Amino acid sequence: MVAFLVFLSIIGILFVKFLYSLIFKGYNDQRASKGYKASWYGKDPPPTLNDGSQDDVSIHPFKIDIPSEVIEDLKNRLQRTRFEEPVEDSKFHYGFNPKYLKTVLEYWRSQYDWRKQEAELNRFPQFKTRIEGINVHFLHIKPPLLQESTVLMPGSAKSFKTLRGPFGDKISFFFKVVIGVHIFPLSWPDIIHQGKKEIYSFPLKKKIGMLLEEGGYFHIQATKPDTLGCGMADSPAGVAAYLLEKFGISTDSQALNLDNGALTKKFTLDELLTNVMMYWVNNNFTAAARFYKENVRNVFSGRNEKAPVTVPSGVAVFPNEVLMVPKTMMSQQMKNIVSYSIMPRGGHFAALEEPQLLADDIFKFVAIVERKDNSSQ
Repeated sequence: MVAFLVFLSIIGILFVKFLYSLIFKGYNDQRASKGYKASWYGKDPPPTLNDGSQDDVSIHPFKIDIPSEVIEDLKNRLQRTRFEEPVEDSKFHYGFNPKYLKTVLEYWRSQYDWRKQEAELNRFPQFKTRIEGINVHFLHIKPPLLQESTVLMPGSAKSFKTLRGPFGDKISFFFKVVIGVHIFPLSWPDIIHQGKKEIYSFPLKKKIGMLLEEGGYFHIQATKPDTLGCGMADSPAGVAAYLLEKFGISTDSQALNLDNGALTKKFTLDELLTNVMMYWVNNNFTAAARFYKENVRNVFSGRNEKAPVTVPSGVAVFPNEVLMVPKTMMSQQMKNIVSYSIMPRGGHFAALEEPQLLADDIFKFVAIVERKDNSSQ
């Protein structure tokens, strides 16, 4: 039976990849397989050799300071929101429940304090630079002891702020030499997980069903991101509903059956709305959605998976993540997995939801890598 389920899952994966390869067959991928080629992605015209101009690629300090008129405009738009009535007793099965959206938007308009959140984010050293015409905002936190291992953290600044508590001052956004990589994966589900003391079945059918029900955002962003962006650029209510709906189901599998979608089970409204603000105040929702359109061909071509990862690697598998992958499959690309942890709880937004669990696992992984590194010297 297990072998049959494995066979079906492989057929399903290959079929999905085949469909997407047909859909995106004509997509012009500028990053050819021959290697990365410098391009220009800025809204302004690129500098030309003829006039001698050069793009400013200097790094300079930056502080978040959103103009007051942007905040006032946001509150005015929230005040004028036109709501839809939900299907009776639909909870979150139809998406974000309009009744609960009223609660969230009223809190956003009348109680949420952006200046407080802005001050919290500005506690960390921040910088801006330009890369191929794109303005890049990043945080660079130096550990007190430079000889200690440092950590590069992807994700939102709000997730970083939450995770930084367990890490203290040992977290960093910069490194010169990669001696290891730790991930919490987003990939295909496993049939059987083998722990230290037990073997238990993975709910394959449930996970695939959940993937189909909750993966619509991926398809629309990978095909028509600008259509979606036209509405998001004009409606803060739309941005909040679209983004926050996934925080519940990615945390609790029963979120669809709850009136509030389990949004405040592990998060506060302040944490959630600060994430939304990152998109709204910069009007960058469309740019974020375009990332799917511009990279989906690489995802389904398997191009990234063909590049082997040879440095020591650590993996944290959170049970409420929609997509997971077993160690045996990951080892096809990651050739040196030294830590593979099945977490007791947590989901897709692990850094924000379970910062202590994730931090402890990263510390464990770093200790393993440092022992191996010291023993080889």
